[in-house]
Amino acid sequence: AARGAPSFAAADVDPRDLDKLFSLLPESLADTLSCEDFEAICVQNFSDVAGDEAEAMLSLEDAALLVGAVASEMRSEPAVRLAAERSRALSVKFEAALDTSIINIEEFVAFARYVIGVQYLERVASRA
Repeated sequence: AARGAPSFAAADVDPRDLDKLFSLLPESLADTLSCEDFEAICVQNFSDVAGDEAEAMLSLEDAALLVGAVASEMRSEPAVRLAAERSRALSVKFEAALDTSIINIEEFVAFARYVIGVQYLERVASRA
C-alpha cells in the first residue's frame, strides 16, 4: 500500500468491534447504521422471518440473505449495495468471532451493521 494509505482489509475488522468499523466509514453512513430507523428495519425483517418471540433465533446463513433485504430498505448516502456471496463469506467470519451459527435479534442488528459496513469499505477500496 502507498505510504499513508490504509494498509488493512476491511474484512480484518473484528466483527465484535463495531466502533472501529464505524470510525472507518463516512460519518453519514455510520450515523445511518447506528440510528433507530436502521434498527427498526432490522427488527422488522428479523421478526418477519424468525418470529417476534423474545427467544427467536436465526441461522447466520439465513441472516446473510436477510441482510440484503435490510440494505435494500435503508436510505443512505452513499447507497449501499450488497453482494450475497460476500455476505455469506462475512457470516462465516461473524460466526467464528461469536462462536455460534445461530443469532438472536440483537446479534442480527450487529451482523447487519458489520456486513453493510465492511462491504461499503471494500467497494470504496476496489475503486481506489
